[in-house]
Amino acid sequence: MKVLGVGLGLLPLLALPLFSKGPTEKITLSREGRSADITDAVRLEQFAFAAGPQPCPGTDVCLTPKVSWIVDWIRGPIANPEVSLPRFDVTYHFGMDEKRVYIVYFAYSPVAKQGYIYLPGPGEPHYQANVNMLWHGKQWEGHWFLSTPEWTSAAQEVIARLR
Repeated sequence: MKVLGVGLGLLPLLALPLFSKGPTEKITLSREGRSADITDAVRLEQFAFAAGPQPCPGTDVCLTPKVSWIVDWIRGPIANPEVSLPRFDVTYHFGMDEKRVYIVYFAYSPVAKQGYIYLPGPGEPHYQANVNMLWHGKQWEGHWFLSTPEWTSAAQEVIARLR
């Protein structure tokens, strides 16, 4: 399974500005003017922002701790989930002043018990700000992915607080 692009080898260098600005201060899920935060240090560490898969000599993908972040990168992009599923903004706030943010979208199917993550693509809201912090590449941005089971579970807890 060859899913990594040539530019992915530069990913650690592109991620340096993001990680040098401070840790994740909070993660906010929001929808229709309602929001709830993840501020617990253990949860923030569990879902700390990570660059994604890295190329490894002799293999297609090399996983390191935190490589999953909230996205199941290994399965690669998937078809769009049902448009009827509610969508949530997931905002990562970085640094002490929380002015730097990285925003993706989350959808959840209670029938499939599966979460989905979308990374905004070129021309979409939040794309430019996101890639100014960390560029994943065209094979990743603008696509839906399965979310990790851990993130799906945590997001369900946060979404319950929005109701």
